[in-house]
Amino acid sequence: PINLRRNKIKITINGQLLLRSEYTFTNVDDNTYTYARQKGRVQFTTTPALGSVIVVEYEKDQSILNAQDRINHLYNPTTGMLGKDLSQLMTGIDYGGVEVRSFGFDGTSGWMVDEYGTDTWDSYDDAFEDEIFFADGTTVAVELANPLENGIQYNVYLKRFGQTKAIRIDDPNYNSVPTNPNAMMQTILGDGVTQTVNLADNDIEVNDGDIITIRKTTSDGSFKPDPDSYDTLLEGGALDYGNAAGVNAEDIILDGDLFVSPLTTGGPEELVNGQIMDSVNITVYERTGEGQGQIYNQNYLTDGTTTVYPLGLAPHSNDAVIVKLGNTIVDKSQYILDYKTLTLKFTSAPATDQVLTILTVGTNGQNIIDIGVLFTEENQSSYVTKLLWNDNYSVYLRKDGQAPDGPELIARKSSTGFIEFVFSPAPPPAGTRLDYEIYSNNTQVNYSKIQKDNII
Repeated sequence: PINLRRNKIKITINGQLLLRSEYTFTNVDDNTYTYARQKGRVQFTTTPALGSVIVVEYEKDQSILNAQDRINHLYNPTTGMLGKDLSQLMTGIDYGGVEVRSFGFDGTSGWMVDEYGTDTWDSYDDAFEDEIFFADGTTVAVELANPLENGIQYNVYLKRFGQTKAIRIDDPNYNSVPTNPNAMMQTILGDGVTQTVNLADNDIEVNDGDIITIRKTTSDGSFKPDPDSYDTLLEGGALDYGNAAGVNAEDIILDGDLFVSPLTTGGPEELVNGQIMDSVNITVYERTGEGQGQIYNQNYLTDGTTTVYPLGLAPHSNDAVIVKLGNTIVDKSQYILDYKTLTLKFTSAPATDQVLTILTVGTNGQNIIDIGVLFTEENQSSYVTKLLWNDNYSVYLRKDGQAPDGPELIARKSSTGFIEFVFSPAPPPAGTRLDYEIYSNNTQVNYSKIQKDNII
């Protein structure tokens, strides 16, 4: 919709501004989509000439503006009112939750080290114990502010002029088998008295502009940040890597709330605050409408002892399994089909070094509605499917691969209107396999059935 205020619309035809009396404008309902909306409409008093160039300048109605646009276009503060900055007028613009920062450890600190105005004035870390010396070309020894503590090891770092990184030049095994390839001296062990480190005694030459640092092994060389730059300092763990494993930031609770929650994680107005995560799990099944069943063919070389062989898939019936030894079809009386494990078991092991072929044909048909299998439970005679009964359906049933005789196993309409399978007069043993196929056409045979006949 358009803003219907008279001073918010301007129309020109061929560059000529129209008078207010030459047109009218309004908003009309538009139901061309699945939702209701409004569109602006302009009606001229006199029909414009064919081919005229019409330009309509208008403002959108405030009802379709979001909160930010309404503030920018409609809010004009005066004396005593809040300013027009969005952070003053809307929640969620400035993040007010927990913010975890990590201060740099590899940089130096002090006056004029960083760019102008980016660091504090006259601030220092009174717990910092590293001794830093700038060589002038004649330096052969450095004198410490305090004696080296008794029993404490000290490392020596050397940063050559022009280099960006200091290199550690000591090794506790320097006199035997050093592990530091840059080592030039033995690691210093404090005695509570020594206050001077002589570089010349270790044949270490330093030039003008080089930087020498004497540092305890327990120090990482970093300055503690200015207390005014953070709210809470989290520290702990010894830097000898005994217990400095640390914890995840989201596991640190300072204010009694979760690291991410609707209270600490805001969002702009008109949006859902916090973090919303959703997912939809959709499983799609494709039902085969018609076609030939799977044919699984296997060849084995018998060993004289093995009697059990896999079928590969569930056969359509007992006759849908063809077994051959060499070129001779094996009579079905010589083996048993196990529909629980889908295996074939010979009553006696075939002779050694014979080619055994097992061909299995699976379920098939046309106009298929559903194909399934279930195993019976103890003392249960009826089983209801999830498919509604239809008088035009045809159902083909098999119990352990055999088509049932008479009323032994039938399909009927259940009391709730679904297809139900019923065993009679008594329930079968638990674990009996029931295969069923349901077809949409009951006026013809919808499946291919393999049948074995012995002709004398």
